[in-house]
Amino acid sequence: MIFTTHVAPTAPLRRILWLGLLLSACLFCGALFGDGSEVVVLYNQRLKESAAVAFHYAEKRSIPTNQIIGFEFENWDSISRDGYNKFVEDFLIKELERRGLAKFRREIVPATMERPGRVRYQLTAASVRYLVPTFGVPIRVSDSANWVEDGSSQIPAAVKHNGACFDNELALLPVHGSYPLNGPQRNPRFSSTNAAFLNPKNGVFMVSRLDGPTPELAKGLVDKALMAEQEGLWGRAYFDLRNITNGAYASGDRWITNCSTVARDVGYETIVDNRPGVFNNAFPMSQIALYFGWYEGTVTGPFTLSSVEFAPGALAYHLHSYSARNIRSSEQNWVGPLLAKGVTFTMGCTDEPYLTFTPKVDVFLECLLKAGFTAGEAALNCQPALSWHTVVVGDPLYRPGANSPINWADELARRGSSLQDWAELRKVNLHLRLGRDPVILREYLTQLPFAAQSAVICEKIADLSLDQGNYPLAIEWAGKAIKAGGSPQQRVRLLRNLADWQQTYDQSGDSLNTLSQFALEFPGHPDLLPVRRAQLKLAHHLDRPEQAKFFNAEVERLSPPPTNSVPATNTSPSGAKATKKTK
Repeated sequence: MIFTTHVAPTAPLRRILWLGLLLSACLFCGALFGDGSEVVVLYNQRLKESAAVAFHYAEKRSIPTNQIIGFEFENWDSISRDGYNKFVEDFLIKELERRGLAKFRREIVPATMERPGRVRYQLTAASVRYLVPTFGVPIRVSDSANWVEDGSSQIPAAVKHNGACFDNELALLPVHGSYPLNGPQRNPRFSSTNAAFLNPKNGVFMVSRLDGPTPELAKGLVDKALMAEQEGLWGRAYFDLRNITNGAYASGDRWITNCSTVARDVGYETIVDNRPGVFNNAFPMSQIALYFGWYEGTVTGPFTLSSVEFAPGALAYHLHSYSARNIRSSEQNWVGPLLAKGVTFTMGCTDEPYLTFTPKVDVFLECLLKAGFTAGEAALNCQPALSWHTVVVGDPLYRPGANSPINWADELARRGSSLQDWAELRKVNLHLRLGRDPVILREYLTQLPFAAQSAVICEKIADLSLDQGNYPLAIEWAGKAIKAGGSPQQRVRLLRNLADWQQTYDQSGDSLNTLSQFALEFPGHPDLLPVRRAQLKLAHHLDRPEQAKFFNAEVERLSPPPTNSVPATNTSPSGAKATKKTK
C-alpha cells in the first residue's frame, strides 16, 4: 500500500521532530569510502558459475573489467600452503602490478638453520582496497606439517599450525612473507576509529567473499545489499545471549549485549533473550534486520523453518568455533544456512579460532551502523587476528548505516513508499532512547495518516499502551494491527499477545476467539498444543462444554505419546550394563 500524505503534528510533536534532526546529525556521521573502483574481484576460471558471480558483482558495483582477475583452482574448498604461497607470489602480486593496481617492494631473506630463504614483500602503493573472492575460490589454506619457521618452539601448541582461512590470509597480502604463518597474527588495524586507516598501504586489504550454498545466493548478496541501500534496512533486531556473567566465556555475552545497545541506539525494535538456551522454533522471529547469538554447532530454532523472515540487507552472526566450516552447505553449521535463508552479510570461523581471536561483533556493529563504515571496513576493523580462521561473506561495499531514520522517513515519504512506517518506528525509538515522553510519542504515531493501515505502527502503539498499563488501548491497537495484516511471524506474536492481554483484562470470550483465529491461521505451529490447552481452560471457565470437548480432543491429538516404561538397569561408570548377581 502506498501512502503519500504527511501528518500535521501538534506543537510538542514538531519539537520532537526538530530534536530528531539534531539526534540524526550526532549519531550518523557516515564515512565516505567504498566504491567499485576500489575493488578487485577474484574468480575461478575452471568454473563458469564463479565467473558469473564475479561479472554480476562487477556490473552491479561498476567495477572496471581490469579489476576482475581469474585463476585456475582445481579444488574449490582448499589450497595447500605451498600452493597458496605460489598463487600469491607467482600470480596475484604480479598480476596486481601488471594491471597497475598495486606496487610491491621485494626483499630477499637469507636462509637460516631452521628455514630456507624466501622473498619478503611490502606494498608501497595501491589504487584498490578490497579483494573479493567469489563462489568457486578456495575457502581455506590447508595446514602443512612440513612448514618450518624460526621461533616455532615459542608458539603455544594449541595455535601452532599454519592453516588458515584463505581470505583471512589474503588480508595480509601487503606484507606477504614478512610475518610467521604458525598461529594467528595481530591485526594492525584492529578497532581503528578512522576508516581511512583501513588501507593496504597500512598493511591490510579488506577481504569479503561472495559465496554460499549456490551461485544464485552468492549473486543475491549484492542485489540485497543494493536494495537495502536504496530502500533502507528495516525490521527488528534479535540478540540471543547465554546468561554468562563471569568466567572465560562471559566476553561472548558482553559483546552481544553491546550489540543490542548499538541496535537500540540507532532505533531498532530490539529483542534480547538472556536465557541459557537459544531461541526455539516456536519463537515468533519476525522481519529480521539483525540477528546476533551463540552457541550451537548447527543452525537451529526459528532458522530451521522453511521460511525465515530476513529483511533485504539483513545482518546475522552466530558465534561458534565452526560456524563457517562448510559455507556452501544449506544445512550444516551456521553461515551457509543463514545465507540460504536470506541473510545478506555474515561472518564465521572455518576452524577453531578460540574466543579471543573471534570477531568483536560489537565493534563491527558500532562501525557499521553508527560510524557509517562499509561492511568490509567494519568486518576488518572488528577482527583482532589475521592469518587465522575468520571468513567474511557478503558485499564489502554494503553501507546500511549511511543514512539516519530521520532522513529515511523524509525520503520515503517523498517517494510515497510503504516502508515509511519502519522509518517512523525507528525515529520514535530513538526518542524513547533519549527519555522522551512515551505518551507524546504514542500520540505522534496515532496521528500518522497511515497508522491504522500499518501493522508495524499499530503494534508499536499497542506496546506503548501496555507499557503505560492501558490494557483497553493496547487491546484496541493490537486488534487493528491484526486487521492491518503483517508478516506471518508478526501475526503469530500479535495473536498470542492479544489473547494474553484479553484474558488478563477479563475478556475471556474474546481471548478464546483470538486463540481460535491463531489455530485457524497456523494449524502446524509448534506451539499449537499450548494454545489448545489454553483454549480448553478458557472453555471450562466460560462453561462451554461442547467447545471443551473439542479442545480436549485436540489436546489429546497433539500430545506426544507416553513413553514405554522399561525396567531400570544399573549402569557402571564406564557406561557398561552391570549384571545382577543371583544368590
